[in-house]
Amino acid sequence: MEASERFARELANDFAYFRDQLEGYLDDGNDGFAYVFLAVEVAPEVLAAYVASKTGAAVELDWRALLVFLDDWFGRDDPDVDNVIRASFLLQLPYPGQPGSEIVEELPEGLERGLRAVRTGR
Repeated sequence: MEASERFARELANDFAYFRDQLEGYLDDGNDGFAYVFLAVEVAPEVLAAYVASKTGAAVELDWRALLVFLDDWFGRDDPDVDNVIRASFLLQLPYPGQPGSEIVEELPEGLERGLRAVRTGR
């Protein structure tokens, strides 16, 4: 099992919120499923949970814990997983002035550096 698949499986294991969604990606036999799973399922749900939490709405997904999870994996310097997180999570985050853009202020240190790097090309 490659690192990006292990990463996606561990994410779904640690965050039951995503278990059912992950199964559909595993069934299609696509080797790059972690990219799609993170971009289509995880990133939008994290942002939605963040925005909802700021309005006082009930939130099922622990978006803070998920950011820590991503930061931990991002800090392992595995090029495959780092690319998945960069392309399918960090690049999905809103820019200043867009709804939910304040989430970038909540990013752990490693993800914040990664976001800065993908946005500035450095």
